[in-house]
Amino acid sequence: MSPTTRAVHVKAPWQVEVRDVAIQPIKPGWIRIQVEACGICGTDQTAAQTAPQWEALGHEVAGIVSELGPEVTSLTVGQRVVLESASFCGQCDLCRDGRVDLCNTKAPNFWGQNAMGMSDQFLVPAVCAVPYEGLAPEHACAVEPCGVAYDLVKSAEIEMGDRVLVIGPGPIGLAAAALARHRGAARLVVLGTRDDGRLAVARKIGAET
Repeated sequence: MSPTTRAVHVKAPWQVEVRDVAIQPIKPGWIRIQVEACGICGTDQTAAQTAPQWEALGHEVAGIVSELGPEVTSLTVGQRVVLESASFCGQCDLCRDGRVDLCNTKAPNFWGQNAMGMSDQFLVPAVCAVPYEGLAPEHACAVEPCGVAYDLVKSAEIEMGDRVLVIGPGPIGLAAAALARHRGAARLVVLGTRDDGRLAVARKIGAET
């Protein structure tokens, strides 16, 4: 009998349910995660506004490895991990050139299941799990949007002395601004339509606003 878990499901317009759902048997190369924290992404809010059918919610996850599937040797039960919401294939020309940030093949991911990050537990490919330590789970789950910011900065190929404009001081925009400063941007500007404290954070990073 498959184990069950509580999982948040959402459907437009702004309908939310907590459901008891079955979890499929663990597959080779996959792991089971006990969720400790899950962030709320802008895409989650978009799903609440537009999703025509019920779907599981949550992908900014910090949790504990509770079970290893066959062939998983890179992790151990009890490790704390954060998740990449999608990995890279490692085999296409872009990946082989070291540009994994540009990989657009069908890479391992955990989307489309009936339980995702806003659940007690769910299954993910082991390659999407990154061990961490020294952070509270509610802080560690922000690694996923920070990874998006890293991809932005890497794809833009920001170098020492560049001038950089970041439009939108949300969590990803602020993380991208901090990374651009770290990479040596000579001038860094962050634009936002309203100042609710986020532009003050941008100024602390060293950006003009």
